[in-house]
Amino acid sequence: QRKRTCHVSASSPMSSAEGFLEFFSIVSRLKSLPRTGWVQNHIRDPERVSGHIFRTALLALVVKDPSLNTDRCVKMALVHDLAESVIGDLVPGEKSEEEKARMEQHGMNELCALLPPDANAEIQSLFREFEDGVTAEARFVRQLDKLEMILQANEYENDQGARLDSFYESTRDVFSHQQLAKLQEAILSARRKREQQYTK
Repeated sequence: QRKRTCHVSASSPMSSAEGFLEFFSIVSRLKSLPRTGWVQNHIRDPERVSGHIFRTALLALVVKDPSLNTDRCVKMALVHDLAESVIGDLVPGEKSEEEKARMEQHGMNELCALLPPDANAEIQSLFREFEDGVTAEARFVRQLDKLEMILQANEYENDQGARLDSFYESTRDVFSHQQLAKLQEAILSARRKREQQYTK
């Protein structure tokens, strides 16, 4: 079952403690929710959404760019897929871009309604910034999101012998940030070397 709801009712408001517990109960679904793209490609023991979020946030912390607000990048990475705890992990083409955006915003609204107003506002602001992709920080994190994906694809190809060409193809022209473009090339170089070894 992909879609779940939070069951928030305006007529029966939760206390701060109840809302806190409910928020983290829902978010904990991400620890067991597999990334749909890996499932569709028959990956064994596929990465969970929480693992993707963690490593994207870690990339935001360790890939330094002094022109960016690192704290905001890390926070944005932490919240960028929270809506999936409500609506599931949607893959490209499963819904129109408009419908996907509507579902994600609805999921974030339900989820963040469980939090105090200041936390609600901050998470919603970070999510909207990521989705809009206008600020330098948002563009950076959106590229990190894709970098983590091909990093994981490379690991699955190495460990499981999978062929995941579509993941690399979908990110071919994504990396405008110089450091991330270099990391992309490092991943692709490792992939090419592995393939050359297999053909010897």
